[in-house]
Amino acid sequence: MIVADTHAHLYACFDPGRALAGALARMRALGGPGAATALCLVERAGQDWFGRLEDKGAPGLDVAPGPEPGTLALRSADGGEAWLLAGRQVVTAENLEVLALGLQGPCPDGPPARDVIARIRDEGAVAVLPFGVGKWFFGRGRVVRALLDDPGGFLLGDSTQRPRGWSEPRLMAEGRRRGFGVVAGSDPLPLRGEERFLGAYATRFDAPFDRDRPATCLRRVLGDASLPRVHVGSRPGPATALRRQWRLRREPAEPV
Repeated sequence: MIVADTHAHLYACFDPGRALAGALARMRALGGPGAATALCLVERAGQDWFGRLEDKGAPGLDVAPGPEPGTLALRSADGGEAWLLAGRQVVTAENLEVLALGLQGPCPDGPPARDVIARIRDEGAVAVLPFGVGKWFFGRGRVVRALLDDPGGFLLGDSTQRPRGWSEPRLMAEGRRRGFGVVAGSDPLPLRGEERFLGAYATRFDAPFDRDRPATCLRRVLGDASLPRVHVGSRPGPATALRRQWRLRREPAEPV
């Protein structure tokens, strides 16, 4: 059994050791005994949290290199364990976000979404088109709909940006019908206190985990839409979701 938060962020307004220790505790609760847990870190342009953790670790956390490039083994003082998988978040020409799970090298912002997805696939990583509030409507919605003509080329991403009780977005439901896999992730915002969402929403896969090849295993499992999966954890209620979006637009931007 594998439980993966497929949309994990770290920001300068987070204490990395505390944020990751909390995520490990939440992931352990979601996975249960014997489950392998993973955080898929997706970094914006200019970020290198993976490199910082690899070089310097984090207070209160044991950080060790994994057996494959692009992976770190994390262990907290209370016994929580997880694999951290390197990745990138790319902003496309259409102002859509695309996640590159398992990609440690650069993937610059700016190209059209279709080209970004193709590049991620060529690099051997897993491309995810995540849901974002307001980002799948109007012109950008038409772009997403056009991308759905290529089933199997990428995954769709659900996150805590979708409030509890809010029905599945129409394009996500259409993607499911067309054979697209859907994965879940926390997607914390660059705001103080948002680290509480890290590891709170994830996907559980009914698949064995290979500790000797963690990156290869995670990319294979994430990219296999035929594997049984279920979303686990929780999304915030409507009031909390609205407050998060209000803060994002009104509060001074925190450094990333």
